[in-house]
Amino acid sequence: RFSCFSGWEEWCLVYHGLFALEPSMQRKAIDIVHVWRSRGGLPSSAESTAQLVEANLQDQFSSLHPEQLRLILSIAVLRAVNLIVEPNQVGFYAEPVVVLAQRAGIPGWIVELRHEATHKLLPSLSVLRSAAQFLLKWYKENYWEKQYEAITSKSLLCVQCMNHSHKSKRAHKEISAQVAKGPAFFADAVVP
Repeated sequence: RFSCFSGWEEWCLVYHGLFALEPSMQRKAIDIVHVWRSRGGLPSSAESTAQLVEANLQDQFSSLHPEQLRLILSIAVLRAVNLIVEPNQVGFYAEPVVVLAQRAGIPGWIVELRHEATHKLLPSLSVLRSAAQFLLKWYKENYWEKQYEAITSKSLLCVQCMNHSHKSKRAHKEISAQVAKGPAFFADAVVP
C-alpha cells in the first residue's frame, strides 16, 4: 500500500514532536506533516492534529491580532470536528453532527462552537483554546496512542519472530502472519 511517510520511525518522530512541550519540536513535526500532505494520502487525524498544534503555536508566539487568532483557532476546531464526524456519516439520511460527535466522545459544546464559528460570530479566544486543547487530547488518545500501540506491538512481534526463528517453521509462520496482520499503513488506524 501507498504511504505518505517514509517509515514508522518518521511517524513516531511526528507523534512525539506534535505532543512535545518544546515549540521547535512541534514546528519540525508540523513541517514533516506538510511534506506528507504534498505526497498525498495524509490521514485526516494527522492533518487535523498538526493544524491544531499549528494554531496553538500561532496563538502562543505570534503577534497576530486577536481576531486573526480567533479565525485561525476557529478553522482548526471546525475542521477537527468535521474530520472526526464525516467518516461516520453513512446511510441515505444524514445524522445530526452533534449525535455523531457525541458518539465519538466529542462534547456538545464543541459542536455548538463549530456551528457558531460557521454560521454566527466567532467564539471567544478562551473558549476556542479550550476546544483546541480538548481536541488535541482526543486525537492523542483516539488516534496517535492507538496507532503507536499497534506499531509497537507489531515491532514486538517482529522481535519475537526473530528470536523464535530457531523453532519450528510452523511457529515462525504463525508469528509472521500475526506481524502481517498489524497496521502496515496509516489508513489501518482506528480513527481516519
